[in-house]
Amino acid sequence: MLATIVTKSFLDRWKGEVVAAAVVALMFFFGMAVYRDIDLSVYTDLPEAMRSLMNIPKDADVGALAYGAIYSSYGALTLGGMSIAIGAASIAGEERKGTMGLLLGNPKSRTHVLISKAINIMLLSALGGAVLWLAGILVPEMLSVDITGIQVGALMVHMFAIAVFTGFVAMAIGAWTGKSTL
Repeated sequence: MLATIVTKSFLDRWKGEVVAAAVVALMFFFGMAVYRDIDLSVYTDLPEAMRSLMNIPKDADVGALAYGAIYSSYGALTLGGMSIAIGAASIAGEERKGTMGLLLGNPKSRTHVLISKAINIMLLSALGGAVLWLAGILVPEMLSVDITGIQVGALMVHMFAIAVFTGFVAMAIGAWTGKSTL
């Protein structure tokens, strides 16, 4: 039963996660292509507070700027937003659709249902992170941009952790209130 709940939930939501990650990856591609051809002092001369908000170092090059401005902000927000939507609908959505009784009518406990929904949040966040990780490696290669010193894997692990955390918080709030919105 645990595997079937995970499988059903995953198959219902994987397309949205892939599309969201692909759009961020496409934005990353275009952003990196544009950053190659402009004077980067527009960004490196920003006040320290603004640069730190966008995760842009003082001596930023094209790679650091693209990862900092696009992946660290839009990528994290997109993966987190998708996880919030998935988490909020995981328990509260089942209650709203009237399918929670079907899930609990099987000889499985509420804990099993909750664990299967949590596994689904982790799997979908990993899927979105994997798409962004792949694009984060391939795009600089395609555009001949040097990313030496940029830890793409570490960035993706952090984005995955943020997505899982926000998804779990949304799932907890949805399970507690029974509503997928506040």
